[in-house]
Amino acid sequence: MKECNLYAVSQTAGSDQRSSIFDLGDLSTFSIAVDFSGGAGDLVGTLYLECSNDGTDFVVVANSSQAITVSASHMWSVTWAGYRYIRVFWDFTSGTGNIAAKLVAKENVVKGI
Repeated sequence: MKECNLYAVSQTAGSDQRSSIFDLGDLSTFSIAVDFSGGAGDLVGTLYLECSNDGTDFVVVANSSQAITVSASHMWSVTWAGYRYIRVFWDFTSGTGNIAAKLVAKENVVKGI
Protein backbone atom coordinates (compact mmCIF):
# COMPACT_ATOMS: atom_id res chain seq x y z
CA MET A 1 0.00 0.00 0.00
CA LYS A 2 1.23 3.51 -0.77
CA GLU A 3 0.12 6.85 0.67
CA CYS A 4 0.96 10.28 -0.73
CA ASN A 5 -0.07 13.91 -0.23
CA LEU A 6 -0.71 15.34 -3.69
CA TYR A 7 -0.74 19.03 -2.70
CA ALA A 8 1.76 20.91 -0.57
CA VAL A 9 0.61 21.75 2.96
CA SER A 10 -1.69 24.82 3.01
CA GLN A 11 -1.92 24.97 -0.80
CA THR A 12 -4.18 27.86 -1.75
CA ALA A 13 -7.45 26.99 -3.48
CA GLY A 14 -8.04 30.61 -4.52
CA SER A 15 -6.87 29.88 -8.07
CA ASP A 16 -6.66 26.95 -10.49
CA GLN A 17 -4.36 24.27 -9.06
CA ARG A 18 -2.88 21.05 -10.42
CA SER A 19 -1.54 18.59 -7.87
CA SER A 20 1.72 16.69 -8.02
CA ILE A 21 1.77 13.77 -10.44
CA PHE A 22 1.63 10.29 -8.90
CA ASP A 23 3.11 7.31 -10.74
CA LEU A 24 0.82 4.34 -10.07
CA GLY A 25 3.29 1.87 -11.58
CA ASP A 26 1.53 -1.50 -11.32
CA LEU A 27 -0.98 -0.31 -8.69
CA SER A 28 -4.51 -0.27 -10.11
CA THR A 29 -6.77 0.47 -7.13
CA PHE A 30 -6.65 3.82 -5.36
CA SER A 31 -8.66 6.48 -3.61
CA ILE A 32 -8.07 10.20 -3.36
CA ALA A 33 -9.61 12.28 -0.58
CA VAL A 34 -9.74 16.03 -1.26
CA ASP A 35 -10.32 18.42 1.64
CA PHE A 36 -10.98 22.15 1.61
CA SER A 37 -10.33 24.30 4.68
CA GLY A 38 -9.97 27.87 5.89
CA GLY A 39 -11.23 30.92 4.10
CA ALA A 40 -14.07 33.30 4.83
CA GLY A 41 -16.64 31.52 2.67
CA ASP A 42 -17.24 28.38 0.73
CA LEU A 43 -15.09 27.64 -2.27
CA VAL A 44 -16.82 27.15 -5.60
CA GLY A 45 -15.30 25.31 -8.56
CA THR A 46 -14.88 21.90 -10.11
CA LEU A 47 -12.55 19.03 -9.21
CA TYR A 48 -11.22 16.76 -11.95
CA LEU A 49 -9.18 13.58 -11.81
CA GLU A 50 -6.66 13.59 -14.66
CA CYS A 51 -4.70 10.62 -16.03
CA SER A 52 -1.84 9.98 -18.42
CA ASN A 53 0.08 7.05 -19.86
CA ASP A 54 3.29 9.01 -20.45
CA GLY A 55 3.31 11.53 -17.57
CA THR A 56 3.08 14.45 -20.00
CA ASP A 57 -0.24 14.44 -21.86
CA PHE A 58 -3.06 14.43 -19.27
CA VAL A 59 -6.78 13.99 -19.95
CA VAL A 60 -9.77 14.08 -17.60
CA VAL A 61 -10.88 10.65 -16.39
CA ALA A 62 -14.42 10.05 -17.73
CA ASN A 63 -17.17 10.90 -15.21
CA SER A 64 -14.66 12.15 -12.63
CA SER A 65 -15.71 15.81 -12.38
CA GLN A 66 -17.18 16.95 -9.06
CA ALA A 67 -18.91 20.33 -8.82
CA ILE A 68 -17.92 21.96 -5.53
CA THR A 69 -20.23 24.48 -3.85
CA VAL A 70 -19.36 23.79 -0.20
CA SER A 71 -15.91 23.63 1.40
CA ALA A 72 -15.97 20.02 2.60
CA SER A 73 -14.40 16.63 1.85
CA HIS A 74 -14.71 14.84 -1.49
CA MET A 75 -13.55 11.36 -2.56
CA TRP A 76 -12.71 9.34 -5.65
CA SER A 77 -12.42 5.57 -5.44
CA VAL A 78 -10.98 3.85 -8.51
CA THR A 79 -10.64 0.12 -9.14
CA TRP A 80 -8.68 -1.47 -11.99
CA ALA A 81 -7.24 1.79 -13.35
CA GLY A 82 -5.61 1.17 -16.71
CA TYR A 83 -3.44 4.31 -16.75
CA ARG A 84 -0.07 4.95 -15.13
CA TYR A 85 -0.06 8.56 -13.89
CA ILE A 86 -2.71 10.57 -12.05
CA ARG A 87 -3.18 14.05 -10.64
CA VAL A 88 -5.99 16.28 -9.36
CA PHE A 89 -7.05 19.48 -11.11
CA TRP A 90 -8.96 22.16 -9.18
CA ASP A 91 -10.77 24.57 -11.53
CA PHE A 92 -11.40 27.62 -9.29
CA THR A 93 -14.51 29.80 -9.63
CA SER A 94 -14.82 31.79 -6.37
CA GLY A 95 -14.18 31.86 -2.62
CA THR A 96 -11.08 31.55 -0.45
CA GLY A 97 -9.42 28.68 1.35
CA ASN A 98 -6.93 25.85 1.02
CA ILE A 99 -6.93 22.48 -0.71
CA ALA A 100 -5.34 19.18 0.33
CA ALA A 101 -5.47 15.77 -1.36
CA LYS A 102 -4.29 12.42 -0.02
CA LEU A 103 -3.91 9.34 -2.19
CA VAL A 104 -3.98 5.73 -0.93
CA ALA A 105 -3.13 3.05 -3.53
CA LYS A 106 -3.19 -0.75 -3.22
CA GLU A 107 -2.31 -3.81 -5.27
CA ASN A 108 -5.13 -6.07 -6.46
CA VAL A 109 -3.42 -9.27 -5.37
CA VAL A 110 -4.88 -12.13 -3.39
CA LYS A 111 -2.25 -13.76 -1.20
CA GLY A 112 -2.75 -17.28 0.14
CA ILE A 113 -2.02 -18.50 3.62
